[in-house]
Amino acid sequence: MASGIVIVDIVTRDEIQLQNVPKLVKHKAKTKHNVIRAMGANNPKYHYTGAEDLLSFTTTFYCDDAGRADVVEICRKMEALTKNDGYAGKKHEVLLVWYGPLYSNHRFLFMEVEYTWKQFNGEYDGYPMCAEVSMKFARVTTGNLTHDEIRTTITPT
Repeated sequence: MASGIVIVDIVTRDEIQLQNVPKLVKHKAKTKHNVIRAMGANNPKYHYTGAEDLLSFTTTFYCDDAGRADVVEICRKMEALTKNDGYAGKKHEVLLVWYGPLYSNHRFLFMEVEYTWKQFNGEYDGYPMCAEVSMKFARVTTGNLTHDEIRTTITPT
């Protein structure tokens, strides 16, 4: 059964349908500062050099096809999205289609995927019956977001 959440490769339009809703989604607004130490000063000054928005969650995939290879295929498809296409092409950005407007207008780089295969079955060439998958994404933008753009609430469509 589908959850209504889809990861879409912007270049190829390939989709990965999540089978269930993650129990929690971790959003991390990470900033970077360089420390400026002045001689004789008790406390340093900080120079803001940038920030990034990180998103992570964990979900589980269960096999749906009779051959039981679909769990491995989904994991490998996600792994491919975390890397360049060899020397031939750069890493693809993805969209997170999340029911409604929560992440609409946001593009992400698939930064990391970690999967744990479970419940192996010898009758099906040793393929796993399910996988617990942790995913990390970094938001990408075409410009430098203002405070108002960051604070803007999402209006339901």
